[in-house]
Amino acid sequence: MKRIALLFALVAQGTLASSSCKYNDLLAARFNPLGLSNEIYVHCEDRLYASANPALANNFIAVVPGLATSPASMRPSLSVEFQPASVFNLFVAYQPTLWYGWLGSVQSFPSVHSDWGAAIVSSPNSPGGPYTLLVHQVVFGATLQAKVGDFAVRTITRLNYFRASTHNGDPVFYDPRADLLTPARGWTLEEDAVATWSASKRLILGLDLVYEHALYPSSVFQPGEPRDNPNSQLRLGPLAVFSPYSHKPGALFDAPAFFLLVSYYLEHRWRSGDRVSAAVPYLAAGMSFAGDL
Repeated sequence: MKRIALLFALVAQGTLASSSCKYNDLLAARFNPLGLSNEIYVHCEDRLYASANPALANNFIAVVPGLATSPASMRPSLSVEFQPASVFNLFVAYQPTLWYGWLGSVQSFPSVHSDWGAAIVSSPNSPGGPYTLLVHQVVFGATLQAKVGDFAVRTITRLNYFRASTHNGDPVFYDPRADLLTPARGWTLEEDAVATWSASKRLILGLDLVYEHALYPSSVFQPGEPRDNPNSQLRLGPLAVFSPYSHKPGALFDAPAFFLLVSYYLEHRWRSGDRVSAAVPYLAAGMSFAGDL
């Protein structure tokens, strides 16, 4: 699960950090597919230069260690961010995920055309079932963002490389975090775009668009199979973020925010009408908070 509330709140606030090190925490649950996770990140940055221009003022280079946990997995991470201007950010991260082998954990399949579909709350049923697996992931990303008055936009592009030693040498595995059939050795592409409007000092409304696509190498296809990709995803839906009180510089517990996202599948092999009705949305809700260290 991505840092939904945190990302959207930061876009809307657009404020400079009051400390060189701060933390962000996100607790979130989702439905269709079912999931629960907590993510915490420590963001230690060094400002590159001083500027009074809003388009340039929020600049830094940062090191960001983190830890994401769920009932089925644990994912430590370490990333480096380079933001030369307020409107542009580059980052690279290493995120190994240990799947425990229960509660809808990783499952692998012999083909991209395998039936990895699941119901609203249940997991896929692979021939070998779920098992313990360590998945190595390297992320290369870029962010474009802007804020004009009460309106803000942000787009995040992530190119992910995965490497995992699946059982029986299966070429693809089901990644429960992304709800995507992922190459055991290969790349995926994620695009996340959000536009927000600050309806008041406490309430942010927005529209979120998510696209996920696996870049399957030729080695993942079985002999005689069509070399197409049936597993891309596209979701679109409204977002609301409520912040009880304003940012307080220097506070250890700060900027609590509660969010709700209702997103509909425009494209999904199983959740746009085949296995689950397209009328059933992806739901995500939770809270985030931050603080200076």
